[in-house]
Amino acid sequence: MQKVLFEQTTKAGTGKFQIRERDTSGMPGHQDNFMMLVIYPNVDCLYPSISYSTLVGPHAPSEYNLGSHPSFEGAKKFARNRGLI
Repeated sequence: MQKVLFEQTTKAGTGKFQIRERDTSGMPGHQDNFMMLVIYPNVDCLYPSISYSTLVGPHAPSEYNLGSHPSFEGAKKFARNRGLI
């Protein structure tokens, strides 16, 4: 599991936004070093292809990957600009 570098409760209060280290060893070319996720506790449904803008109610995934970012501050800005934190 990747090391959690940042965690904050989402504005909606239903989950936690996390920034984790991303293991890029063995991958070709330059890769982004930070992974962005939203974690929803106590949810038994998993829909990996759902858009993050529809993450509401009991059908939210327990761990939703928002993608990667090349910088830590850029990942935080991504979450702020999209109203997650």
